[in-house]
Amino acid sequence: MCQILFGQSAQARRYDSPLKSPIWPSAITLFWRGLSNRKGTERSEFKWQSDDGSEVMTANFPLGYASGKYLEDDAKALKTRMDKLLNTLDQHANGQDELIPNGHDQMPIQQNIQEVITLLNQLYPDRHFALSTYEQFFDAIQKQPNLPTVSGEMLDGKRGRIHRSIYSVRMDLKAYNARIESKITNILEPLATLAYRCGIPYQHGLIELIWKN
Repeated sequence: MCQILFGQSAQARRYDSPLKSPIWPSAITLFWRGLSNRKGTERSEFKWQSDDGSEVMTANFPLGYASGKYLEDDAKALKTRMDKLLNTLDQHANGQDELIPNGHDQMPIQQNIQEVITLLNQLYPDRHFALSTYEQFFDAIQKQPNLPTVSGEMLDGKRGRIHRSIYSVRMDLKAYNARIESKITNILEPLATLAYRCGIPYQHGLIELIWKN
């Protein structure tokens, strides 16, 4: 699960569907906003514990989820930008593995990212940069000793503003609404379209009312 965190309940660990696969059976989560030293740690990797004692391996984006978008292919410009970025990541990393997200909302992928990675390894010979996945990153951090454990809501706005105007703690209602929206999109509307092709009137007003309510 990867979330921007406009406001997150302490029970999100219990309600959200974790990212799982046959090779990664454990729950993992990443987020940006809501964490600072006032939560008990400055580390960007930790175990997030729920009230029932369950834990999820967690990583925080100290500089947001777009800190590495469209990295420059000019050596001077790239080093200027990366010096600042790495300085912050080094301050928060629990170990030697650090995450630099290369992307942003609704934007194409960086086509020359491999060339940029080659350049980064030349600029920083004491570091190793590689194109990886979140699963590989979590495989690495879960091997780190002394991962801190954090509990409670992630609503601290010290390092990033929390959007409380759209905050909700009712994860059960969010999940229920998601199921209803899926049925409307994947079942109701396709069937209504097929029925219309067979001569049955399309219920525009009724479907619009369902979406609104």
